[in-house]
Amino acid sequence: MEKAGHPSRVSPQAEAPHGAITTASGSADAGWPPPIPPWAAPRIWAAATASVDHHLQLRHIGLHRPTRHCARAIAEVMVSLDPPMTALAQATCPDCVDPCCRRATLWYDLADLLAIGFLGLPWPPGQPMRSVGAPCRYLGPGGCRLARLHRPWICTWYLCPRQRSMLNSDLRSEAAAVTSRLAAMKTLRVRLVETFIEASGRA
Repeated sequence: MEKAGHPSRVSPQAEAPHGAITTASGSADAGWPPPIPPWAAPRIWAAATASVDHHLQLRHIGLHRPTRHCARAIAEVMVSLDPPMTALAQATCPDCVDPCCRRATLWYDLADLLAIGFLGLPWPPGQPMRSVGAPCRYLGPGGCRLARLHRPWICTWYLCPRQRSMLNSDLRSEAAAVTSRLAAMKTLRVRLVETFIEASGRA
């Protein structure tokens, strides 16, 4: 089965911001840390996607040209990553005894939503996880039911130890290109969010 996500033990946990209100016990107030996964409730997911749609309206389109450019660059890199990542998944996931898709803590983040929205793709029904510990809702009998561009970035970024070993041996000729593209994606995703915020401030 095709992988999606990464083991929950390596998922970063947000820390309370400087100045957060704490209770007598020293814990942060009920609004922090944010829920994991974020925007999981259907009402909040609808609001999150609607907020991106708002910036896709015609009157904002000129301001967001750099964001759209970044989204298209991300799509090109993702398309180029799909063949080697799919090959790794097909070679390792079907006989995996502990599939990360069933136990990973993963979600769409802001960069994922911006990429999907500015590429004009239909919105997924919701976050992959409905709650912590739940399996990915997009996992089907034959693996992930989402196309590569529709998945959270973490589902492409994460390679289990077996896949890393295979990439460095059987697919050694592809390893340098894959590593370079993964690094490029990191830069593009940061730039995607930056351009969106910059343009939103002028909207």
